[in-house]
Amino acid sequence: MHLRVLSRAELLKLSAEPRYGMIDSARTEAEDFLKKYDGDTRLEDKYREIYQAYKYLKTFPSTREAYETETAAKREAFVNAEAIRKEKLAVFMQYTYVKAFTPGQSVEDFKKQFGVKSKHIFPQNDGDLYANGSDAALGGFGVYFRNGRTYKYIYMDWKHDAPNQDAAKQKLADKIAYFTDLFGFPPEIKPRAYRDDNYSGADHTWKKGNKTFILEAVFVTKGPNNYTSALYYTGIHL
Repeated sequence: MHLRVLSRAELLKLSAEPRYGMIDSARTEAEDFLKKYDGDTRLEDKYREIYQAYKYLKTFPSTREAYETETAAKREAFVNAEAIRKEKLAVFMQYTYVKAFTPGQSVEDFKKQFGVKSKHIFPQNDGDLYANGSDAALGGFGVYFRNGRTYKYIYMDWKHDAPNQDAAKQKLADKIAYFTDLFGFPPEIKPRAYRDDNYSGADHTWKKGNKTFILEAVFVTKGPNNYTSALYYTGIHL
């Protein structure tokens, strides 16, 4: 009986589908063994093995009908979760924190839309162009151009009224939770390296395919500054 129960338990571990004839027989024999030899010190090792096998056998639903009902519920839950995941991914791929930002917009159309002057669009070392976010016409966000088309924005949210930074850190936690729920997947978190120890911070990056959204948090750890914390929202649409 001892070897038969153990063999059936091992066979069930290898089986893709539970075999209820085998499960029922193995459970019955295991129960009989445990009752018959409870307290028998001569069979302590075998008793322990049967007990472990019985614990495994009890993980199966009590009947095939119960198993099929449970399997159907799991399948439905998976289908629903997959549908939600795809919906959230679609939201992520279309999302822009700066609602006025239009990916792929030409420099000239951008200047016309926002009234940005050419003197406020600067060449970058990598060949990109940058429309200065301090330009009043842009309302605090900056835009990057590659090959003459918009592909990236950055919005700066500076705070001056949180000397202990608790409120700013709570806001950061709330934002991470919000975006993770909105997009359906968590960010990759990478600490930032700064030139001195007056600052601490990290990038929180959500990325799928050619779309990237970054929430950078910066905290002033010591010394005077013109802000105590900052959140930078960056969207990249390649």
